Amino acid sequence: MISLSESFETEPEVIDRSALSYIFNEEPVDLSTFIQDQKFMNMPHISLSEPQFTTIQAAERVFYPDIYPKMGEEFNSDYWRTDIPMRNLFTVMYGKGGGKDFVCQVISLRIAYLLMTMKNPQAYFELPDMASIHLLNVASSSGQARRAFFEPMTKVVRNGWFKDKARPKRDSIVYQNNIEAISGHSDAEGQEGLNILLGVADEIDAFPMKMEKGGEREASTSAETILDMLKSSAGTRFPDTFKRVAISYPRYLGSPIMNLIEEGKKSIKEEGDKTIHFVSGPYATWEVNPRISGPDAPSLRDHYAIDPRKARAMYECKPEKAIDPYFKNFDIFRSAIDRPSSPLEITYDVETIESAINPGATMEAWIPKFQFSPDFKPVAGANYAIHADLAVVGDRAGISMSHVEKWKTETRKVMGEDGEVYHKEMNLPIIKNDFTVAFEADLIAKPFAREIQIRWARELAYELMSRGFLIRRYTFDGFQSVDSIQILETHGIETDRVSMDRTDVHWKNLRDVASEGRLRMPYVKILMDEIEALSHINGKIDHPPHLSKDMADALAGSVAGAIVVGGAEDADGSLVDVGDSFFEMGESVTSPLYGYEMYSGGNIMPIGMNGSGTFGL
Repeated sequence: MISLSESFETEPEVIDRSALSYIFNEEPVDLSTFIQDQKFMNMPHISLSEPQFTTIQAAERVFYPDIYPKMGEEFNSDYWRTDIPMRNLFTVMYGKGGGKDFVCQVISLRIAYLLMTMKNPQAYFELPDMASIHLLNVASSSGQARRAFFEPMTKVVRNGWFKDKARPKRDSIVYQNNIEAISGHSDAEGQEGLNILLGVADEIDAFPMKMEKGGEREASTSAETILDMLKSSAGTRFPDTFKRVAISYPRYLGSPIMNLIEEGKKSIKEEGDKTIHFVSGPYATWEVNPRISGPDAPSLRDHYAIDPRKARAMYECKPEKAIDPYFKNFDIFRSAIDRPSSPLEITYDVETIESAINPGATMEAWIPKFQFSPDFKPVAGANYAIHADLAVVGDRAGISMSHVEKWKTETRKVMGEDGEVYHKEMNLPIIKNDFTVAFEADLIAKPFAREIQIRWARELAYELMSRGFLIRRYTFDGFQSVDSIQILETHGIETDRVSMDRTDVHWKNLRDVASEGRLRMPYVKILMDEIEALSHINGKIDHPPHLSKDMADALAGSVAGAIVVGGAEDADGSLVDVGDSFFEMGESVTSPLYGYEMYSGGNIMPIGMNGSGTFGL
């Protein structure tokens, strides 16, 4: 019998906690054995492609890096001896049918298996013994997660090695060692508090992006929020070894998976071996699934015939700007380009201005500067229409001006009330878009942030009027436009609120004008990108989340406005040369437009002028 004093003198047993015998109950098998052997997944017919194998092999590395050389030595295993760098953020872009779900199912099952070969994974990761380790899959709908991802996994764990070590439920699999695989949902807030070692964002492009969401509550289901949740929840629990896996085929350029691919490749290029990113793809379906021969495969042929744009995105990972393009034939706008660049550029300066409410007081403000091409002058007889899209959510507000260049007569077939088809002569307008530009914010500008000011749209109108442009109509999209409408109306300009979102009539009008070769416009890259990306989204014409449509809205509104005000350039194309810009803020100024009425038939007062030939600005 050992006395109390003797027990205090006894040397405690020294335990080498890094020894594999302390960590493992059994030696983990290699990946191929795990998939093919009947004792495990029992899929001897499955042979992974190289991209699939390397992705799973990198994702299964959830132990601390120092253990793998020991596993290679003590288990005499070349598989574990292979040097594979630790990676945390996985982006997998394969074409539809390329096995993305299968890859992630194997990753989840494989990690669960590896953790169950351990004696106490909680102690290994320094978690409380009662803590569960979670393997989470999140899909845009619970039904998708359960059918496409979870049900195949439950079939595997009912047999073989897992049979007496796993209890599958409707939306989860409870494993031994307090390991739990969960079929999650799209609300990030509902996943907080989990000890996520593996987080899978299933078909991340099926999630809406944050800017598509209406409020904070809805934003919790956005792609960005889901990705941030998976990264932060996993990264705080398992900072060295966590895995976040995002999989999808791309729906459109700039989609979440496209952004992740770009982010990952940039990190790998800049950080090299220190990166935490792993990128697999983009790969076409047949590059990762040898059972599919290519786009001419019987299972894909019809898809390419019906919608080649969508098929290329789905199967080749080659998306276009639009999700479901409104303008199916974008060449109608390429053909409309007749000038290489816009005649108007906007720059910004900080100037000291006088306060409108405190006489004598001054303040600094951003002032736009309008720089016009020397040959940009008004044409006699033309009525100009401007539309401003000031629904400023991001960093840009579009402004466009157009006019009717001339009218042409065409004979067209029309159906009368009696159902008979008649030939009728119709006058059709040829529209010239004079410019489409944008005011731009810059929140990191110095000496202070530059935010878009609604008054800038009015100042551009005054500047154009001072140069002799006969502005008949100035419309707004409705956002914060009441003040501008009232001010412009006092200067004799017809104004109205015209929304491009409530109806597609203006888009149909733009399509008709462009498709019939009746549109001329300067080349503006951002505008062309916006037009090309316009899509049918939720029952209306809208832009994909990564783009805006401010300039496209402005173009459509100005073309519609030009048709409303009518008119046409004089046959001889006479230019109204009124000299340089004279516009200044503040006092009334004498207008150099004196005599302009000679170009408008003598009975039209230049818009904005009063009888004394001055502008009261």
